[in-house]
Amino acid sequence: MRKRAIAKIIVCSIVGLLLTAILLGATSPVLARHLTGIPGRIVRFINEDSLVKKAVDTTERAFKRLPVPKLHFIGCAPVITFSEKDTPVLSSSGTVKSGYTLGNASYEGQADSVSIDWAAGRIVLFVHDQEDGIYLYEYRGTDDPAFSTELKENEFSQNEQMMHRFSNGALKIEEFPEDIIWPNGKSVVKTLVVMLPKSVIRKVAIDAAAASIDLIGLEAGELDLNCASGKIKVTDSTIKEVDIDCAAATGEFLACTLGAIDLDSAGANLTFELLNTPDKIEIDGMSGSYRIGLPSDASFSVKADSLAGSVNINGFRTEREGERTIVNGGSSKFNFSLMSGSVTIEADQSSNEGTSF
Repeated sequence: MRKRAIAKIIVCSIVGLLLTAILLGATSPVLARHLTGIPGRIVRFINEDSLVKKAVDTTERAFKRLPVPKLHFIGCAPVITFSEKDTPVLSSSGTVKSGYTLGNASYEGQADSVSIDWAAGRIVLFVHDQEDGIYLYEYRGTDDPAFSTELKENEFSQNEQMMHRFSNGALKIEEFPEDIIWPNGKSVVKTLVVMLPKSVIRKVAIDAAAASIDLIGLEAGELDLNCASGKIKVTDSTIKEVDIDCAAATGEFLACTLGAIDLDSAGANLTFELLNTPDKIEIDGMSGSYRIGLPSDASFSVKADSLAGSVNINGFRTEREGERTIVNGGSSKFNFSLMSGSVTIEADQSSNEGTSF
């Protein structure tokens, strides 16, 4: 009990240091960088379970995704910026990077990779039935889209429009022209719709701060989701590897087939309703809730490293072998590292069998 109490105090102190670093970054980025390195150094000098270090690393990664503010003065007026190029937040000027195009568009061909950088609002990626054709459009607000290949004229001003390019199979999309954060001095909430032809995409990577992400009918080798918060919904998709790095997102994977899941989270709440049993699931979580629904004949083993969390297995007959809990021979390997929070694994046809640890 004493070790757990000490560990909790350490983690709380580290979180406080990280928050202090973010705030001090506005006036002293150098000091902020020194502070964000302190937690790792503290852990290296503590004779403590590796779980504490994993929790600290996860928290540090989450905070590193947040922009470091800087304080500038234009005359006597203070201006906060987030860009390395010191572009003011209220700037209404931006640049379109070489090779990029603004606004709604369509491309011929199939995408080998998709990269989306979208801070807030909504992202909807939909796989259509045609063999060719990529369609991109955006609209104000976050209402459900009416999927159409007939692109309408963009309703946004130039500085409010997305920019994108498609070259050698690589599709890249950014929410605004470079250096634009608040176009024309105001926030703009937009929905991005990406319609892709039915094909296997090598990689889909999405970076978002607080956006709602909807992926429908995706077939991909790799899905890489990085977000601070927001909502994630993936339906009717087949993905070989799913890599999620988030702070406090909520979401669900419904009717999906996944080969492997790698999740780093500070406090997410995610549900996976799967049609198969992934070969591997790795969850490193400071807190949060994670539910994994599997076929009733799933074969897997679980190793849990938990300070104050819990793992529950419902609907399966289990047995114990050393550090691992075995279900139906244990073909797939699941590893969970939890500071707190819970993981629940359930069979799609649950029985009275149940194990908690």
